[in-house]
This record gives sequence, C-alpha cells and structure tokens, in this order.
Amino acid sequence: MTSVHAQIRAVERLARDQHGVVTRTQAVDLGVSMKAQRRQLVSGAWRLHLGTLLVPATPRHPDAADAAALQRRLGPHALVTGPTALRLQGAELADRLLIAWCPPDTQPRISSSVRILRDDTTRLVNTERGLRLAATIDALLDTLITVDEARAGELLDRALQLRWITPDEWANAVTARLGRGRRGATRLRALTRRITEGTHSDGERRLARLLRRAGITGWVANFLVLTADGVAKAELDFAFPDLRICIEVDGRAAHSGGRAFDRDRRRQNDLSLDGWLVLRFTWHQIVNEPEWVFGQIHLAIANRSRLAGIS
Repeated sequence: MTSVHAQIRAVERLARDQHGVVTRTQAVDLGVSMKAQRRQLVSGAWRLHLGTLLVPATPRHPDAADAAALQRRLGPHALVTGPTALRLQGAELADRLLIAWCPPDTQPRISSSVRILRDDTTRLVNTERGLRLAATIDALLDTLITVDEARAGELLDRALQLRWITPDEWANAVTARLGRGRRGATRLRALTRRITEGTHSDGERRLARLLRRAGITGWVANFLVLTADGVAKAELDFAFPDLRICIEVDGRAAHSGGRAFDRDRRRQNDLSLDGWLVLRFTWHQIVNEPEWVFGQIHLAIANRSRLAGIS
C-alpha cells in the first residue's frame, strides 16, 4: 500500500506540472482523501484557491497559478483574460482583477471575486506554458470594459504609450464589440473617440489643443522617425520635422516600470545624438502650467529657427 506521504508527494509533483494547482478530485485520484487534504490545509502546507488546491500554499508565479486555477474550474473552452493574461504576456500593470471568458451557453460557478464574461465575441487565443490566454489586444479590451471609467482611460493611455497596441490594431479589434447591446460598447466607443483625435493620451490631446489655440504650426502628431533604409525606429508624440524638435508627453499614466523607463531613456539619447532637441512635459504641467509649456516650446522654435537661418 502506498503511504500517505508518497501520495502527497505525487500530488506535489502534479502541481508542479500545473503551475502549482491541482483540483480536489485529482488529489483524491492520487490517493489523498478529503480528510488528508483537510490536514494539509489546516497545517498551512496547502491552500484553497478559486476552488482548487494551491500546492504549496505560496506559488512561485501567482499569475500562472491564477490562470491554471481558472482553467481547471471553468473547463477547456474557457479563456483567461484581463490583467492576468496581460502580465503573462509581458505587460507591466498592477491591477489584480481576475477576469475569464466562458462560452455563452455555459453556466460557470466560481468565486464572486472572478468577473466572468459570457458573450459571443471571438477572441484571439495565445497558449503560454499550457495556459489558454486571450491575446494582448483582447485581454486589454476585456480589462477596459470591466474597470471603472477613470482607470480605463489611464490604461488606454498606457497601452498606447508603451506600444502594447497601435491605433490601427485598436480599430480592427474593437469593431466586433461595438454592436448594439454588447457589453462595454458604450465605454469602447468613448475610448475610440480618444484615439481618433490622433494623439495617444489625455496629456497629448491637451497639448494639441494648446498648440492650435496658440496658432503654432509646422508640428505633426505621432511622427515616425525612419532609418536610412526607411524602417521606423521611433514614434514621436509631437515633432517639428523641419526644426528637428521632438516633444514627448508623460500622461497621468506615465511610462513606468523598469524596462519601460530604460527603453524611454535609451530612445531619448538616440534622438539627441541624431540631432533632435527633445522636450518632455508632464500631464500636470500641461494642465496647470500651460503658459510655461507654451513658453518653452516657443523658445525652442525661436532658437532652432535662428540656428537654421529661418526667419
């Protein structure tokens, strides 16, 4: 007869293959009775998580454990989406909201802490380490229709600033979700209007209005800097191409996270070495100090025009 100790080790081995998660039925099938499971739970060695057993109680990769637990409980056709799917595909964000999609003809039963989406919208699927995840664009859309309005605006700004999506990718993905009566359609229409102004964030939209009111011309929003071979190497929030002036806007959802910060600084150095004058303004400065922002831009234009011999 196999010892309880050996049975528990077998459960732990299975958990390692399933991102730290096993169902209670799987544990019973390996010989660990419900009574033995309760002993492990009371001791703190294991923990209940979304109706599954978390083995050991503290997972090495919490997002992978969440996704594995959701899949085990919701079935093979379910899809993990929202912030969990975004992080597992490399996005940096702090939201801990759990969101899953299930086919409309199912009646999933799971913790109230999980937001279940049951619509007929087709989502792109990525498989990462055996986990079924909504692709980045769909995971983002599911997040935007679930969080509150203010947070949705911040996340959209961040997604555009960090190039998780482009405006064209947004337009293609959001079309299928704008039908009458579809969940989140009103929110997505409002967010689409933010994008179609041609700037990536609330701060950029405000700066564009400031430039127009001041009668400043010669600038281009979302200007692509190309290599000699015609390959895009940078996209500038605003540019005065003739004067090689670049204006970057840090929105309320500023570029954050170690990798993003390093990427921004490397990009700024490359532009400076290529002859661009780089000005950076924060959302706070644009909103609360517009005269100072205008003065800085005006001075940069005057200096560059003088150097270029432009009257």
